[in-house]
Amino acid sequence: MKQTKGRNSFQKQFFSLLLAVSVGTVLLCLLMNNLFLERFYTRHKKRAMNQVYLQINQAAEENTLLSKEFQSRLQEMAEKYSIALLVLDRDSQVVITTSGYSELLTERLWKRVLEGKVSSQGESKYRIEEGRDTKNGPVYMECWGFLGNGTIFLMRTALTGIHDSVQFSNRFMGAIAFVAVFFCTALSYFSPPDLPDR
Repeated sequence: MKQTKGRNSFQKQFFSLLLAVSVGTVLLCLLMNNLFLERFYTRHKKRAMNQVYLQINQAAEENTLLSKEFQSRLQEMAEKYSIALLVLDRDSQVVITTSGYSELLTERLWKRVLEGKVSSQGESKYRIEEGRDTKNGPVYMECWGFLGNGTIFLMRTALTGIHDSVQFSNRFMGAIAFVAVFFCTALSYFSPPDLPDR
């Protein structure tokens, strides 16, 4: 009988340990999500914008912005990274746009250029920052500045979706934690006892 009690006690200790490890793992994942996931996404978006800028700047310097090959590649990049792009010439005429909201982007681009944070001369030819259209509007990451041929450009991508994805991931992890707690508790307290040895 004592041996049976010992086995039952061992079973409960094992399932309690399993419960602690499961819940601890989920809580660690939630902590990592809250602290690092949004920053990771934002850094990835910034890197993507840098890559797209290098591509369009090279095309502008080589005078191939309007070539079919580059237009096709640009559309692929815009869809892959969810980036809206606008390029204006010196007369404020649209050279390239990947968005149906060219008027809004034009207004936003001139507002950014007039801030004076970039210059067609020197090293600070473009800049990447987060911003909003209105005080309580959605958050965007924007890249704007000058290309090698003197045209100006604006790229933007929404960051609101990233925040929503992090919140959804946290809810999903919370559901997993609940299932783990329920499963381990059930195994711990409702597992059948071992039969005594004969």
